[in-house]
Amino acid sequence: MRARLALGFLRDYRAPYRAAALRVGRWRAAPASWSFLALTLLVSLAWRLPAGHRAVAVCCAYRASDLTGWPQAARVVGSPFLAVRTIEIAWAVVATWLLLAPLEATIGTRRLLLVGGLGNLFPTVSMGLAFLATHPGAAAPLDVGPSAVVVAGWPPAPGWRSSCAAVGPSGSPR
Repeated sequence: MRARLALGFLRDYRAPYRAAALRVGRWRAAPASWSFLALTLLVSLAWRLPAGHRAVAVCCAYRASDLTGWPQAARVVGSPFLAVRTIEIAWAVVATWLLLAPLEATIGTRRLLLVGGLGNLFPTVSMGLAFLATHPGAAAPLDVGPSAVVVAGWPPAPGWRSSCAAVGPSGSPR
């Protein structure tokens, strides 16, 4: 019974994306979500290659201790695109498919970029500042990965989740 409810929820949750994908194609239904995933996979692959490791370290390997200098602090912008562990890469793929693409199809590309960008920036910087306040002068570990972007996308979802049942497969009201 619970499995049936969970599968029904996923079906209804993804209904706006499925309708948009049928109308305009998978890529055009959620371009920011799929671009985010492609960039995450590309940057993460480059991190594993000797030649690309240095380039990725300059743009995306953010640590809380980077907040002490402006050039290094800019790495926070690239940090969601670097998935260091394999489980983070799997998380990025599944989360894009289950959450980001349906959310983008529902709220639009510009709003998704705003939610994802601010959802990564505020928690990452605030946790970095908290680390610096409690451990002055200490070397901070890497703080990278798509989790903050994905988690930021979840709070708006319950607001539109209940409206998914009222929208038919073609996007028209039932």
